[in-house]
Amino acid sequence: MTAPLLAMLVVLLAPFAAQACPVCTGADDDSVNAAFLAGTALLSLLPLAWIGGVAWFLVRRARQLRDAPIRRGA
Repeated sequence: MTAPLLAMLVVLLAPFAAQACPVCTGADDDSVNAAFLAGTALLSLLPLAWIGGVAWFLVRRARQLRDAPIRRGA
């Protein structure tokens, strides 16, 4: 009987704990907004740069193999 009561108490008090979050209260500051924007841009562009780097490497390697002389066994 005490477990459901404790669970209900936790659920009722959870919104008050969430208000202490620095992200929620710091969103009004321009420097915090700029930091979030920069972080979002970085996290969005890194995977694209990685995929582009792999594609560039594969194209370069394919051209090297295409232009390499063919060796024939003796």
